[in-house]
Amino acid sequence: MHRHELADEEWAVIAPFLPSWARAGDFGPAGLMLILIAVLFVAGMFLDLTPAMLIAAPLFLPLMTSGGFDPVHLGIVMIIVLQLGGVTPPVGILVFITAQISRTSPGAIFKEVLPFLVAVGLVLALVASLPWIALGLWQFFG
Repeated sequence: MHRHELADEEWAVIAPFLPSWARAGDFGPAGLMLILIAVLFVAGMFLDLTPAMLIAAPLFLPLMTSGGFDPVHLGIVMIIVLQLGGVTPPVGILVFITAQISRTSPGAIFKEVLPFLVAVGLVLALVASLPWIALGLWQFFG
């Protein structure tokens, strides 16, 4: 990502929120995707999915689209990462909601969720690294 790839208005909006290393760095598409995944994973651990998406999408969309990512692909990756963070300790808000509904202890739910965390992690790796997985039907019908 280079500064000149963003419109001046977009840069004026997102630049104050970016650390200096992000403003000056050239991470490439893989680096940008890893930063997005790391930030959203941590956000998903502490925030509910909808507020996290409403906060993160306007910040990351201009940055990621300037890096060459499709907005639909970006949205799918964001949803997967936030969902993965939502079932991961220390908070794991989705686990506590499930435990409350099922009248089960959160510890038992966390133990049963572990195989699904691995599966969703693999799906995330595939979708993040191979955009055609997320965009195939979209492009077929679009």
